[in-house]
Amino acid sequence: MTQGYTDFYQFESLWKIMKGEEKRGKLQKDYYSQDVKDISEQLKKLRSKLRNSKKSERDTIRQDIADLKEDLDGKKEIVLRRKAVDISRGKAKVEIGTQTIKGHKAFVSKNMDTVLICQIIKQELRRSYKLYPANMDMIIEQIKGLLDNKMPKIVIRADIHSFFESIPQIELVEKLSDDGFVSRKTVKYLKRILYTYNETANILDEKGLPRGLSFSSHLSELYMRPIDEKVRRLDGVLFYKRYVDDIFIVADPDKCSKEDYWDSLNSIFEEKELNLHNDSEKRYLAYFDKQTNNAQFDYLGYKFVYKEGKLDICLSNKRYSKYRIMIDAIFEIYAQCSHYRKKYETENEVGHSKYCHKDALRQLFERIDILTSNGLLSGRKNFVATGIYYTNKYLTDLSQLNKLDDYLSEKIESKEAFCPPSNLFNYGQDNGYEKNVSLIKYKLHRFSFVKGFNERKIHKSEHFGRILLDLQRIYYSRKDKENE
Repeated sequence: MTQGYTDFYQFESLWKIMKGEEKRGKLQKDYYSQDVKDISEQLKKLRSKLRNSKKSERDTIRQDIADLKEDLDGKKEIVLRRKAVDISRGKAKVEIGTQTIKGHKAFVSKNMDTVLICQIIKQELRRSYKLYPANMDMIIEQIKGLLDNKMPKIVIRADIHSFFESIPQIELVEKLSDDGFVSRKTVKYLKRILYTYNETANILDEKGLPRGLSFSSHLSELYMRPIDEKVRRLDGVLFYKRYVDDIFIVADPDKCSKEDYWDSLNSIFEEKELNLHNDSEKRYLAYFDKQTNNAQFDYLGYKFVYKEGKLDICLSNKRYSKYRIMIDAIFEIYAQCSHYRKKYETENEVGHSKYCHKDALRQLFERIDILTSNGLLSGRKNFVATGIYYTNKYLTDLSQLNKLDDYLSEKIESKEAFCPPSNLFNYGQDNGYEKNVSLIKYKLHRFSFVKGFNERKIHKSEHFGRILLDLQRIYYSRKDKENE
């Protein structure tokens, strides 16, 4: 065994994998034994009790939580040690199912065994072939440097049709077996998962990788390596980048015409049983020089606009539309439940209770606030900044953000979109209603996409991540209804 080698089938490795998946929320309650579920429920209640406890009680509750966590890990260890033996012997139970993620059909692990096996496959692939995802920020920076000048160039933007669904399984499995870098046990498990995927998705031609499973993007990158190399070696190609199935090329106009470049590109992909979109907005061919005016294309969430040697970067049409859809949805939901005021009790002192209100208006404020601001999301090792600036930080043209501010203002001023009920203030229309509505509108108008982008302030709300996830769910729910 070489120095530094990791056997992912050993208990210690599986324990790290399990803990990592727990942090990412990939392990459902049903994956655990009843003992583990019971202790987890007790922990949840204790943590809730700690938040509402007096200062004098907290040390005792914290110790109870620490004891329960130790007990919980002990129960999990017993279960995982048994699983490690079964998995190592090739007896893991492989189960996958389907789920809608971000508006697309995806495949998910249905039990603990499958989650662990998928992670083993992923980590062995990454270690053996040094497979890492492309850096989107670096690609955008490079495109800026390449296009923001007057030098003549051909620009090609392409997209692979049904990327994951088109990759041949047999060729990949044979490569893994022939190379010998990945363990035989892992290859066998991969075959079982692909077989289960084919049955679940009713695939007869043994083509396609299961979108959603953790190893699929790594397998796709492995399959694309020889294709990427061939494209880079094409005579005249100055720059080639691919982010999953999105392709961007800058080429020398003195070597070939843009049509010839496209034909060569098509041929390379067809040799590997992949097809490019040839008749859609995802296909873009253009010649840029100092006289080119207002040439534009969308790529990786941005619209690149080239005008006489100068490059501007705006929101892509899709991303701009996404913000508008979320604004519409936020106000529609408010209109549907604007009379709703939920009362709940929190024990303040013994024998005394304080009533708090969680109402539709507060929800409206929270959602618009988060949509127009920035915040931190918890990652595996640190916090990741996201929001209106950090998601769109390469914008040089803020005109679309100004349009979004105008659109938000229209919604606020529209009686159809925003009309608080008179009983919201516990009195009727003739008793200060207009004054209070004006005050609410004034506060809503302070939210701004442009302000959130320019000031780059990090939202301090502990609910930022939860509300942002809520907004994403609302958006994809609306998109699903549009596609029905």
